[in-house]
Amino acid sequence: MKFRLVTSLVAVLIATLETTSAQSTFQNLDFESANIPPGTPPGTVLPASDALPGWTCYFGVNQLTGIAYDVTTGNDAKISIHDANSLYVQPLQGNYTVAFQIPPGTTFSAIAQVGTIPSGARSLQFYDKYGIPTVQFGGQQLGLALLATTPAYSIYAVDVTGFAGQTGELRFTIGGLLDNIAFSSQAIPEPGVTALAGLGIAVLSLRLTGWFNKSMKANRRCNFALIASRNFGRVVHATRWSSAAVAYFRRSVVRCT
Repeated sequence: MKFRLVTSLVAVLIATLETTSAQSTFQNLDFESANIPPGTPPGTVLPASDALPGWTCYFGVNQLTGIAYDVTTGNDAKISIHDANSLYVQPLQGNYTVAFQIPPGTTFSAIAQVGTIPSGARSLQFYDKYGIPTVQFGGQQLGLALLATTPAYSIYAVDVTGFAGQTGELRFTIGGLLDNIAFSSQAIPEPGVTALAGLGIAVLSLRLTGWFNKSMKANRRCNFALIASRNFGRVVHATRWSSAAVAYFRRSVVRCT
């Protein structure tokens, strides 16, 4: 009986460990695992394995072995890590933020690691400043969505629903600051009401411009006022805008005599 109980407990433990491992094997996504000894002078080049454990660093196709601490590098292509002691970059969150300096040209810095995306993940979110990042998984570029903008950083997300439970290389190619990478069970939200309203206004503006051009060709004096007034009324009705706006527009049209 005791042997069976022990065997069952071991089986449960192994299954639990396997399940946990399958959920996610990525590490140090928020860069808080940096091993930087106290008193390290700014400008020190740290081993990449200490500054960014779990990540492999690149400049173009070349692997970087050193990461600068608390300095920016001007025209020298390099990745650096910054804490509150930095005179140049303050962490976007937590204790550390990673900066990617890009010199003039077409060669970019990147960080990457191989891991398994959690089975329940639907998006990957992160903080960014100064650059528009490129995110790849398994060599496939993921579509980028801007979730929010704050004075300190922007919050981006990519859809990983189709890759949940899969193992592959996660790569960030960027010029700027990067921090707080995290998988989320939340899907990327649909465009908000404000964004849709803005799109509607843009479409309406284009249609009115077309009507303006046609009307001016037909009659440069009175016909434009009448046609534009009628067409604007139709569009406003179609988009459920207030009829008061139509009345205001029509009252604003100069009467022709």
